Amino acid sequence: MSATTASAAPARAPRRLPAPPALRLVRASGSRATRVPFLGIAAALLTLGLIAVLVLNITLSQGSYTVHDLREKSATLADTRTALDQDLNTVSSAPHLAQQAAQLGLVPAGSPAFIDPATGKVSGVAKPAGAEGDFTVVTGSAALAPAGAVAPSLASATTSVAGLGLGGGLLGALASLPR
Repeated sequence: MSATTASAAPARAPRRLPAPPALRLVRASGSRATRVPFLGIAAALLTLGLIAVLVLNITLSQGSYTVHDLREKSATLADTRTALDQDLNTVSSAPHLAQQAAQLGLVPAGSPAFIDPATGKVSGVAKPAGAEGDFTVVTGSAALAPAGAVAPSLASATTSVAGLGLGGGLLGALASLPR
């Protein structure tokens, strides 16, 4: 029976395995899609950075030109101020004022009188100024007194000062002049 059973038993067919999937090359399409936005953002940032540097450079150069112009203007104004100060010193000098006063018909004042506001007392005798006095304006080196032409009251004052041991400076020099 065993022979009959062995022959009677159908032979089992080998079990078929499912067919393996067909292999194919997969392209990395996902990585290309992620690179495009990154490259776009990087290029935009680089462009914006270059534009910002350009704008900053232009602004600084304009500021430099403005500073240069302001320094030139300051130097010009300083020169003008110096010239105006010299003109003011010339116009306000004593010889110039005396010449202008003489041209306007003014004469030197005589002896003044003073009023004490507290008591109302007048000290000194006032005399009206007159045109009879000869008024000359001496300028420059001619304003220096010639040697020996010291007024007697000034000479006695300087001698008394020199006698006190205070003869240094201008008073001592005037005291040493021959009389």
